[in-house]
Amino acid sequence: ADLAAPGLQVGDLLPRQLAEVDVGASGTRSGHRRRPPPRSPDPAEPAPGPTGTAGPGGATTDEPTEETAEEPTGETAEDAGEPARGAAAGRAGWCATSALGVSAAPAGGAAGSVWVDVTVTNTAAEPCVLGGYPGISFVDADGTTLGAPAVRDAGVPGTGRQLAPGESATAALRIGQAAVHPGCEAREAAGLRVYPPENTRSVVVPFPAEACTGPGIQQLEIQGFGT
Repeated sequence: ADLAAPGLQVGDLLPRQLAEVDVGASGTRSGHRRRPPPRSPDPAEPAPGPTGTAGPGGATTDEPTEETAEEPTGETAEDAGEPARGAAAGRAGWCATSALGVSAAPAGGAAGSVWVDVTVTNTAAEPCVLGGYPGISFVDADGTTLGAPAVRDAGVPGTGRQLAPGESATAALRIGQAAVHPGCEAREAAGLRVYPPENTRSVVVPFPAEACTGPGIQQLEIQGFGT
């Protein structure tokens, strides 16, 4: 089953306002990126997962990624993110999944949560436009979605921009620790399924973590693409 926002499908250049959802983690980000300063992990907390990278077309540096042309299930275009359309949109088309390298890397944490940088790089020979929120969800080793897809952080919608060949943009993902969610039915996730904005094809990036599969649990929150 496909993951996160069918998005990873989008509409106007200003994303719709979504209510912020508590992902069961403390710590907020100030300004454009409200990530708390990195700290040494508590001995009782699991260490953040290793960096995962997927190249264009689904190639990855450590284990096969999965890409699908099917319409994602369980998410709407709203979940996937709606990049804003600006002047850059008139100069180049939206970045296609097949033209993007995608990676996920730990980026610090706070009590009850960890931050992950989801980075996309334009691997094509032409510039393309990227903006808004990616669709994100946990998957197991078979590519099956685990838990609820990421909700958007309405306070950091990101901005539409043109990516030159080789240029990258990053969206910050907050993951609530499974232990802080009452009723969490923990499952081992093998990675993150990522739908770039304006795409219905996804890439799976290796990122081992504990995913909550219990009903009504919101573990993931994603910010819009920025610098």
